[in-house]
Amino acid sequence: MNRIVSTVKIVVALFVLMAISGCGSSNRSDDDTQSTQTAASPDGVPKMAAEDYLRQVLSRYRNAKSYRDQAEVRLVVEKDGQVTRRTAPMHVAIDGSTIWLAAYDARLWSDAGKTIGWIADPDSDFHDSQVVVGGSSASAASSIRPVLEHLLRDPILASRMVSGLGGPPPQLEWLLDPDPMAKLFRRDRGQTESAGSQDETPTIQYEGMAMRDQVQCVVIRAIAENDTYRFWIEESRSMIKGVELPVSMAGKQINLDGWTVLSLELSLNGASFETPAKPYQMADMPAAELPANPKYVRALVPLPPPQPDRRIGSRIESFKRLTIDRPLSLWYAGFADRDDHAEARNLQAINTLSSWLAQTAETTRNRVRPIGIVDEGNKRILESAGVKSTDWILMPDDDGALSRRIGIESGQAALVDSGGQIIWVGAAISPADLVSLDAVAADTVAGVNVPDRIRRAWEADRDAYRKKISELLVR
Repeated sequence: MNRIVSTVKIVVALFVLMAISGCGSSNRSDDDTQSTQTAASPDGVPKMAAEDYLRQVLSRYRNAKSYRDQAEVRLVVEKDGQVTRRTAPMHVAIDGSTIWLAAYDARLWSDAGKTIGWIADPDSDFHDSQVVVGGSSASAASSIRPVLEHLLRDPILASRMVSGLGGPPPQLEWLLDPDPMAKLFRRDRGQTESAGSQDETPTIQYEGMAMRDQVQCVVIRAIAENDTYRFWIEESRSMIKGVELPVSMAGKQINLDGWTVLSLELSLNGASFETPAKPYQMADMPAAELPANPKYVRALVPLPPPQPDRRIGSRIESFKRLTIDRPLSLWYAGFADRDDHAEARNLQAINTLSSWLAQTAETTRNRVRPIGIVDEGNKRILESAGVKSTDWILMPDDDGALSRRIGIESGQAALVDSGGQIIWVGAAISPADLVSLDAVAADTVAGVNVPDRIRRAWEADRDAYRKKISELLVR
C-alpha cells in the first residue's frame, strides 16, 4: 500500500466525517452475510496460514459486486506534551460500474456515463468552484467495474486523494487492483537466504482474536519493508473492520512540523457488501455537496497564487518624521505584557530576525536598520537582555499607535524603504517568510521596485489562470 507524505497538509487538511444515513443497519443480504467458512484452531484463529487467510479475504473484495462504508482515517499526534486527534473521511461506495469516493477533501463520482470530481476545500472556495467532468471510469471492454487508473486520471484530484498519511483509500486497491496489497505478500529474499527456509519468519502472522466495535475479529499483523500493518477482520463476514497503518518511514518515526505521529488508523465503519435496494445517486452520498456555482471543466487547473498582501506597496503616513538613518528599516511589532509569554516570544523574534540579518550579504546588511516596537516593560527587558548593544532600535509603543501606523500586528515584521513604502510583511519567526524577505531585501538594494514586480507577476498569473479556465470550460 503506497503512503504519500505531505509535510504541511497532513495535519491541517483533515475534515470531520459526515455520517452516511441508512447504512450499517442490522438487515444484511446474502451477499453481506456470506463468507468463506474456515475451520478454527484451538486459540480461535483460522487453521489456514495467516497469509492464505488474508489473501482469501482480499479476494472477496476483488470479486464483490457491491461494497460501501463510512470509513475514516484517525490520526493521533503529539507536540510538546499535547496530544491531538484528527479524523478525515475515507468513504468508498461501489455498485457495478458506479463508484463514490470521499478521500480527505477530494470527491469523485463515476457511473456508466460520466465521472465528476471536485475538491471540497472551503479555504480555497472549493478550488475556485472547479468541477472536473469526463467519461466513465469503467473499462471500454466492460462496463461492470471501474478501472483504478481511470479514477485517478486527473492529476490534481489524484494528488489530493493521496495527500494524507493514510495515502489513497486502501479499499480502492482491495476492490479494483488485480493483485491487491502485493507488497505484503513479497518475501524478503535476503532474509530467506540468510535465515534458511526452515527458520524463515512469516511476513504475515496471526495475533489472535479481539473484539472491535462489538464484533469478534481475527487480528493479523503484516510486516513489509520494516513497516507494520495490523488488520482487524470480522470473523463472521470475512470483512476488514480496521487497519492500523505504519507511523514510520524507513524505520524512523514520522515527525511533521514538530508533531510526532503516535498512531494512524483506517476505521471501516459501516462496511458492507450488501447490494443497495436501489441504484446509487450522487446526491444521496455522504459529503457530496457540490460548489454553489460550479465551473465544469475538462481538467482541474492549479489555482493562481493568492493576491499579494494589501499592505505591500502602501506608504506609511508621515514616515519621514521617524528619521530612520538607513535606506531600509525592518520593523518588528512586539507582544505586550498582557500577552502570554510576551518576553520569550519577543526575544525569539528579535533573535530570529538578527540571525537573518547576520547571514545576509554585507551590501544588504549595512542598509537595513532593525527596529522593535514594544511597550516600556518589554523595552526594559529586551535592553537588559543585551538588545540595546546591537543594531536594534527599540521604540516604546504602550498604546499600540506606532504598530498601527506601520500596519503590523504583534509578532509580525515589515520591511520599509526610505520613502515609507512597505515592501515586505511576514511573521517574524516564519522560515518561509524569511526566505522571501532575503530575496526582497536584495532586490530592493539592487534598485528593483519589488511591490510593482509582485503586483505585475500576480496579475499575469491571474490572467493566465482565467484564460486556462476559459479554454477548459465545458460549454
